[in-house]
Amino acid sequence: LRGTPWLNSWYRLMGAKIGKNVIIWGVIDAPDLVEIGDEVTIEVNATVTAISRDDDDDLFLRYRKTSVGSGCIVGTRSTVMAGTLLGAQTFVHPCSMAQGRVPAHSCVLGSKRLPRTSKKWRPPLRVGMHIQSS
Repeated sequence: LRGTPWLNSWYRLMGAKIGKNVIIWGVIDAPDLVEIGDEVTIEVNATVTAISRDDDDDLFLRYRKTSVGSGCIVGTRSTVMAGTLLGAQTFVHPCSMAQGRVPAHSCVLGSKRLPRTSKKWRPPLRVGMHIQSS
């Protein structure tokens, strides 16, 4: 089901709010607490989670709303942590971790957010199931 509209329908049935033209190749934990905007791509083995472990005590889990803005791309093997708010048009590089508030038109590389540039970032064009740089 990965990468098909059927997976989006299943996540919607589980309570996720998913926009139009979303492609999900990865995994969404606790879909009832996840909101995904329009034109989002979640690439292979990427994870969007709403579950985290409490730092003070290993026995308790915390559930936090996680939001991915419109036009975002979450790269291969990346993780969007619980409670994260990704602004629109944000690019999370492969093998990176996004957490906290990430402003619109930003890039996340590793565990750090890169500074915004004066020029607005445009996501790569979608061509079938592959991504092509613009």
